[in-house]
Amino acid sequence: MVGTNMWYNRTHPKIIALLTFFAVTLSQLGIGLYLPSFPYLVQEFHTSDQLIQLTLTTYLAGFGISQLIYGPISDSVGRRPVMVASMFLVFLGALGCTMSNLISSLLLFRFIQGLGTGGCVVLSYAILKDLFDGTAYAQAVSMLSLFSGLANVCAPFIGGLIEQTLGWRSEFGFLLMYSGGLSVAVIGLLPETKKHDSLSGLRLRRLVQNYESILHCPKTVRLLLVIGLLFGAVLLINAMLPFVLIERLAMPPAMYGVLTLFNGVGFMLGTLICVRWVKQKGVSALIQLGLKGLMASATLMMLLGLSGLLNWQVVVIPIVLMMVCVGIAFPSLSAAVLQPYG
Repeated sequence: MVGTNMWYNRTHPKIIALLTFFAVTLSQLGIGLYLPSFPYLVQEFHTSDQLIQLTLTTYLAGFGISQLIYGPISDSVGRRPVMVASMFLVFLGALGCTMSNLISSLLLFRFIQGLGTGGCVVLSYAILKDLFDGTAYAQAVSMLSLFSGLANVCAPFIGGLIEQTLGWRSEFGFLLMYSGGLSVAVIGLLPETKKHDSLSGLRLRRLVQNYESILHCPKTVRLLLVIGLLFGAVLLINAMLPFVLIERLAMPPAMYGVLTLFNGVGFMLGTLICVRWVKQKGVSALIQLGLKGLMASATLMMLLGLSGLLNWQVVVIPIVLMMVCVGIAFPSLSAAVLQPYG
């Protein structure tokens, strides 16, 4: 499905797929790498906890906006130039964050970083769809999800080690080198995967009509609202956990990174449960199971907090249980949203 090019041999679809697997990890690294540094960023920038947490929000704002624009643009001009541009934004954002001395500049470059990583995710899925179909596409997407999950698990652990040994700027320096090396690989190895005759003009009216049709479906809107609330809950956990464990409980950043590995393992366990049970129980039943489990875990955390106990076990164990439930519910919700659209 990829056009011929003298720079590539017959195995190039696998190489291209591997590039997308690494590209999608940038989104998780952009979130998790610097979480262990939150308390230290408050001191570095002489600011409040809320403004440091806002750096995560601005990143996700850029990420979310990019989800709406990169797909139609790549349908119009091709995958390769949009992927290269996205990589450049990730690199620029990481460079800016590394050099930031003001909280305002950190917020700006985090937004730019989010715009870039969002493009990498959208284009990774689109490129795989260009290359593969049927079972091969499903297998490729599964590998993409595996790489993303591993990055989600490892990012806070790596960030904790870097913070404890080198400081927060080196976390963005790590992302700078990672995205820079990947950018070189993409520029050198990624051909245009969308066939020239399938390129279409950027039709804004049609794009708006597509979004209107989605918003006019009550079931889809409800499911999207639940997904948003679920994502917000995970965001809240990521934003508050460093302050609780590192600042309140005086935990070393490296130890914080080790404990967050359990959160990632919990999420992956939940997704495995979802995969094994979806044929037997169905999507709706798994959504209910995940959401009910999430409410029970949150209630457990609240009761433990009201009891006056505060140690890492009281904090981490309920959160791990919550992440298992998120892992069950999130893929099921995503499947339910996409089901009416084939």
